[in-house]
Amino acid sequence: MSDVGTTTVALRDLTVTDDGEECIIGDPSAGSYINVPAVGGVVVRSLLAGRTVAEATAEAEAFAGEAVDVASFVDTLDELGFVAHDGASGGAGPAPTAPVQQRTWFAGVDARVARWFFGRTAWTVYAVAALFALITLVARPDLLPHSTDAIIVSDFGISALIVLPVGWSITALHEYWHWLATRALGLQSRFGIDVRYGVLLVFETDLTQIWSVARRRRYGPQLAGMAVQSVLLAGTLLAEVLWRDAPFLRLLVLLNLSTLMWQAMVFLRSDLYAVLVTATGCTNLWETTQLRAKAMFRLISSSEQRALDDASPADRRVSRWFVHVWLIGPVFAAGYLVWYLLPWVGEAAAWTAAGLATSPATGRFWWTAASAVALFGPLVLTAVVAAKAGVRALRTRKGAGHAATAQRAA
Repeated sequence: MSDVGTTTVALRDLTVTDDGEECIIGDPSAGSYINVPAVGGVVVRSLLAGRTVAEATAEAEAFAGEAVDVASFVDTLDELGFVAHDGASGGAGPAPTAPVQQRTWFAGVDARVARWFFGRTAWTVYAVAALFALITLVARPDLLPHSTDAIIVSDFGISALIVLPVGWSITALHEYWHWLATRALGLQSRFGIDVRYGVLLVFETDLTQIWSVARRRRYGPQLAGMAVQSVLLAGTLLAEVLWRDAPFLRLLVLLNLSTLMWQAMVFLRSDLYAVLVTATGCTNLWETTQLRAKAMFRLISSSEQRALDDASPADRRVSRWFVHVWLIGPVFAAGYLVWYLLPWVGEAAAWTAAGLATSPATGRFWWTAASAVALFGPLVLTAVVAAKAGVRALRTRKGAGHAATAQRAA
């Protein structure tokens, strides 16, 4: 690709988004985006307009006021898969971001309809609902839920089988609102399932395509899930104030508040972490923070130190303080698990063990077995898939390390 001369270069259907002093170039169909200096955006826009490499070089040099090696930049674009070959203009499809993931982008609701839920009036409703919920919980601490509120009937199996669909419904609403917000921007997204800490099942929406819009427009899709949950939480708290001793309402408060707390944990790749990345202009904060943590404990290799030094200025600046949040965060996550998940899991395990200890000739045994499959089956399946993905990633890294060693030896 380096001997392009004065020919044109056919690029895929790329987007170029100005982002401060940089540009974000991406292929929406593949969900692949990179940050480049602003002059790179000048080059890509010129090539997309059908100009030759020589003409793009002239435009880039006029913009930068210095020589620009456009031919090498085109080589880089080709390595990233941004150059179209054989007349193809679309990408090869998005790469997976979760162990279990929908393979293609999903669209359905018309963007004009979706915008009704994310206009100025809608965001005012979301903000008022969040404020009402916060004031209510502060003024009425007796309304704060406890993990035992998940047991709403005497039979634990029935309680558990009520909690599961209700919890999944809240999660589905949260993720659907993320997706709906992307549709309001005319974009698409896709869904996946992951497992965190080996015990927590996580449903997520891949919002990669929001990198193709201006920074201020990314906040809506990032905050949409928490916004709709704030309305649900406010409504449930109001109902609980009016009708006390309603176990199902306390269950709704518990499930809503626990998931909102999870999304507030910025030291994880949560909704508010995404907001932080957008607000600070970071592009690779997670990996940069991991490298800085290794450097703090003198565990960083020379290649990793170079990667840390080459990180964007925003990533380096924010990671200096975010690394402390990232290191202390697991303590809060452990407290979350102890408060919310582990007591319920412990009760479920004890109830399951007692039921399976009975004779297979009894109905209790089979009811317990069926409930256990419904309770633990999805978690075990996702954990197995995640473990396999981790093993594949580890083998890939080892293979790359062996190849690098062999290259140095040669």
